[in-house]
Amino acid sequence: MARTKPDAWVPKVATTVDWGAATLTPEDMFVLSRVDGSTNVDHLVHLTGLNREQLDGALERLSVAGVLLAPEEKPAAEDFDVPDTDPGTVPDMPEAAAVDQPAGRKATVPDGDTVETALDGAPDDEGDEGDEAQDPLPPDGELRTLAAEEANHRKLYETVLRPLSKDQRLALAKTETGNSLMALCLDPDAQVIAAVMENDAVGLPHARLIAFHHRTSTGLEALAKRSAFLTHREVQRLLLANPMLGEGLFNRVLSQRRLKDIHKVVVSRDVPEKTKVRARGMLRQKFTARDPEERADLILSTEGRCLTHLVGVNVDAKTAAVMTRRQVQSALLVSNIARFPGTPAVLLLHLLKQPLVARSPGLKVALLQHPNTPSDAKRRGGAT
Repeated sequence: MARTKPDAWVPKVATTVDWGAATLTPEDMFVLSRVDGSTNVDHLVHLTGLNREQLDGALERLSVAGVLLAPEEKPAAEDFDVPDTDPGTVPDMPEAAAVDQPAGRKATVPDGDTVETALDGAPDDEGDEGDEAQDPLPPDGELRTLAAEEANHRKLYETVLRPLSKDQRLALAKTETGNSLMALCLDPDAQVIAAVMENDAVGLPHARLIAFHHRTSTGLEALAKRSAFLTHREVQRLLLANPMLGEGLFNRVLSQRRLKDIHKVVVSRDVPEKTKVRARGMLRQKFTARDPEERADLILSTEGRCLTHLVGVNVDAKTAAVMTRRQVQSALLVSNIARFPGTPAVLLLHLLKQPLVARSPGLKVALLQHPNTPSDAKRRGGAT
């Protein structure tokens, strides 16, 4: 049976390495400096500025030398019998809960996230057109720009600045300007980063590089001491993508954001799993504390996908009242609400009256089977 590397391999440094026996090129050492145990190969392409062939070659040499753990292999796709189905269509639901789609609409499954994430769901577009400035996550174009910036300054740092003593780099961090100061933003030492933040010439470009590339929580805290940078949305987005973001700084970045913003972090492909776990906990906590209009907006704008992360939390009567003022036209929304244990009776009865449900026997059955649906509605079969 043929074997292949997983599509999203996350290289990790071996716990025991015989450095004396390892023969590594400068390129190998550079790639190794970007391996943090949580960044996958696709993102390493952006972080290193290398093309995929160069990166794969360096990772292969590092694996052979025993510096990196070998990737877990998976059976190649050709070894399986793959059902001939449209990957975009919704799989069949259990017979009692099958959903009939309205004429002219095709039910689709959002792009799934394979990292435990998805948290059973998918990256959430949420229909927020015109709201890009509020998005808590860095768009792909921004990540590519940052990777290019890092590549431009990395050579200067590696060839001129890294060989200097720490005291020399600390002194330069407080006084340098231009490209040298940008290159010092790539220094792995938290004290050097703190010194950079004391430099009168430091600005948003430096904050962006530090937020995205620095890999110590202490260094990121030094960045956060400059409130003008911490409150900047672009810096916040990059901090959320940094695997070394600490819990305290995470709370400062995200706690005042909208529920929809927090949910986007939960389902993002670009956020480390540790940050997603924190975001899920924050989403559950903030959901019960925010006003009914914001809670209803989260459920409606995500077509109920957010409910996957709110199991154990109930939709209260005020939130349900807001939702009952809206006509429902999404079969996915109805299906997700019908599966959510915390859906109140008033919302279930409202959905049973919707024309969409009347045209979809599967949706009606799913609503009638919910434990919170009143018994008289079940006896009437949902008829009003």
